[in-house]
Amino acid sequence: MRETARREIGTQYLKRSPFTGEMAIADREVRGRIIWRSPDEMAVVVDGRQMTWDELGRAIQNEGWNFTITVDEPIGMVDGYDPALVFGGD
Repeated sequence: MRETARREIGTQYLKRSPFTGEMAIADREVRGRIIWRSPDEMAVVVDGRQMTWDELGRAIQNEGWNFTITVDEPIGMVDGYDPALVFGGD
């Protein structure tokens, strides 16, 4: 779990496009977290940045490319989860 946390923190999945100035996929993978933006709207967090689903879609748009979506369990739901191992502290 520590290795996963280090890898995720040290990876930037989106970058600002020099052509459009908007966020764009930095490489070939994007990882993030699904959140409730409001009581009736879901959003995502990528690279610590909250985004709507439309914003994420624009960031990864590359017509003709294939994609895979994998939804993993929330870290708090994994057996043996200890926040101190991920976030430090006592």
